[in-house]
Amino acid sequence: MEKIKIKKNISVVPSEKGNDRNKENLNTKAIISQRDHSIDFARGIAIILMVFTHVNGLMYFEPKAPLDWITFAGATVCFSLFLFCFSYVYGMKAEKGYHYFKEIMRILLILLVYFILGFIAYFFLHGEIVNIVKLITFQVFPEFTEFLIAFVLTGLLFLLIGKYLVKLKKYTKTIITVAIISYVLAIFLSKLDFGIFNNLKALTFGDTNIHAFPIFAYMPIALLGFFWSHIEETYKSKISLIVIALFSFFSLTIINTTVLGGWYRWPPSISFILWGVFAVALSIFCYKISPMIVKDIITRIGRHSLSAFIISTISIIGVYYIVGWTQYPAYFVFILSLCNLGFLYIYDLLVEGIKINSRKIH
Repeated sequence: MEKIKIKKNISVVPSEKGNDRNKENLNTKAIISQRDHSIDFARGIAIILMVFTHVNGLMYFEPKAPLDWITFAGATVCFSLFLFCFSYVYGMKAEKGYHYFKEIMRILLILLVYFILGFIAYFFLHGEIVNIVKLITFQVFPEFTEFLIAFVLTGLLFLLIGKYLVKLKKYTKTIITVAIISYVLAIFLSKLDFGIFNNLKALTFGDTNIHAFPIFAYMPIALLGFFWSHIEETYKSKISLIVIALFSFFSLTIINTTVLGGWYRWPPSISFILWGVFAVALSIFCYKISPMIVKDIITRIGRHSLSAFIISTISIIGVYYIVGWTQYPAYFVFILSLCNLGFLYIYDLLVEGIKINSRKIH
């Protein structure tokens, strides 16, 4: 959940005659363009769905389309999209070598955000102060924030094995085998009773009675993200993305008609994982075909995902706490979500403006 720089397809500013201001503007654009915007776009879609889902979940109780469809999409694909983008960053950095201190500080920041927002969310949603010991020992998972723990554990895992894992980038069958074994092992262990360690089991392998996001059960999504930057561009064309999306969709449809079928989230079923793969492929495909204005809006929303999560969570829970558990009409809830997203867009503009001015000063 961080900014992404790519090592290829970087825009190069040609030398040209003109005044210093024009050159400065071109250099600024070059710096801004050194990003994989399709990843920002996918993360932006995840944030949009997350905001609508959280607002709908707290203030909108009529299960009617289209807001109910958005709630379903957010509840089922947000985490997969975030995990794909998060893992992508570690896959890119693994080949060059991690700056371990910097990465550990970033992981600790995510953990700190989880503890602080988890405390706030629990108080505002339940009207009482959460037991601090239970919070920091992962015996309690406050709503809206519980998925952050998965990023902490996934980041630590990739820091430990990423430099070895990246050596498999040319061995597609091996990668698929690792993903399948991780998932099958997680589902098997999720059904066992670990006693007092059940909550830790839920975070790693899953548990049918605990709402947690197990990192090994979601390993197919994580590995897809980790190796995405190492896939040749020809295999990430619009046609290829359509094929991946359709294959995932029809596979989960077929699986749901067999004994392997089932749609469950805790831990995720095969269909649930395939639904996440479908969402990833569809999101990147939408980036490739969207008008520039749509790309700009969504990528800006997705460029500062941790900040966006903090801002949106505090604002949504704050509004909920002020107005109370009250049902609102669809148009009001829709406008409230749009206002939240508009503020995130403005936030990105402000951050970019500050950075540009800082470069000019120096």
